[in-house]
Amino acid sequence: MTCAEATPLVELELDGELDARSVLELREYVSRCPSCTRHAASLRALSDAAREHLRRFEPPAGFEDRLLRSVRPRRISRAWTGTAIAAAAAAADGSVARAMTLLDEDALTIREQALEVLARLPAVDPADLHALGDALAGTDPQPLAAFLDTVNAWLSQRLERGRGDLARLDRLAEASEHINAAARDAETYNLERKPLIFNVFGLLAEATRG
Repeated sequence: MTCAEATPLVELELDGELDARSVLELREYVSRCPSCTRHAASLRALSDAAREHLRRFEPPAGFEDRLLRSVRPRRISRAWTGTAIAAAAAAADGSVARAMTLLDEDALTIREQALEVLARLPAVDPADLHALGDALAGTDPQPLAAFLDTVNAWLSQRLERGRGDLARLDRLAEASEHINAAARDAETYNLERKPLIFNVFGLLAEATRG
């Protein structure tokens, strides 16, 4: 990797657009390059300041209504309230695309279920995995996309927090590669999703243990 290659990757990392392995490789390079270290620190400070600024202000009047109208009506549950829409917007961390994904049917509920299981790692309750697998049953790509988005966001956070533990970072990066490859296979070949759920959390439990 060169400085010219690393510079745009730093921005992609801050936006959560890199996979775990690419994040690890980028950080290893940046840690050895004083210029890239300064550049990354400046961008991170700018990103943190922007996020903090956004969190201090409420969305403008009518924002949630406009977000609701931007999604195809047939894909929104009639039972959803303004509170649920606000929850999807909050969970999206500033991403309109992610908010729209979470507004699709039961995606927000799946995200909450996944976060509960992730919070208990490395401990895993098979009953929770069965319940999550049942929620993901079928061929609709949106619930699976919401689940993967939640897992990848969780992995990105762990990579950020574990900068000094290279062994754990490597385990997380390897788990991420296997998880996303298995998810692609499940979608491409229309495989059962419950085995995927057990596989994902087995990999994550192993990666976070110790």
